[in-house]
Amino acid sequence: MDYAQWIERERRLRVRLLMQSPDIRRRGVFKVCRDCKEVCLCHETICPNCGKGSVGEIRMDRAEVARGERIRCHWRFDNLEHKQEAQDD
Repeated sequence: MDYAQWIERERRLRVRLLMQSPDIRRRGVFKVCRDCKEVCLCHETICPNCGKGSVGEIRMDRAEVARGERIRCHWRFDNLEHKQEAQDD
């Protein structure tokens, strides 16, 4: 699996989910990792980018989030690769 293609699809999906959240629309508060500044989905307690559990809420501009620059998901992608390798064995 190619990271560049995967992350582009993941960013589109995540941005769509985030922008549809009633809480985000109402308050403009996003869940963000305190360590790597990754924007997380509302239910995530472990950062999909660095794998740490230091996710908290901060107010952010929706336009900044919509650009997807703070959606990288490296940790999640690496773990998908390992899971796929295990399934192939």
